[in-house]
Amino acid sequence: MLGNKAYVDLILSDMFAHKTYYMGLVDENNRVNFYDGQVRVVGPDGQQLVKYRPEDYLNVVASMSSRGPT
Repeated sequence: MLGNKAYVDLILSDMFAHKTYYMGLVDENNRVNFYDGQVRVVGPDGQQLVKYRPEDYLNVVASMSSRGPT
């Protein structure tokens, strides 16, 4: 299948790309931490959108919603 250029072009096209935000807990060096740390949200472009302590969640959500859609 990978020898067929038409299939490879289709697989690599935007039709099969799912661009999304993702989030997780990180330590002070932005390394994954499954149990403790700050919440880091990263956009589809790989840029950090926000990083906050879990206890600050409501304040972050309130400030983000007042900015409007990104």
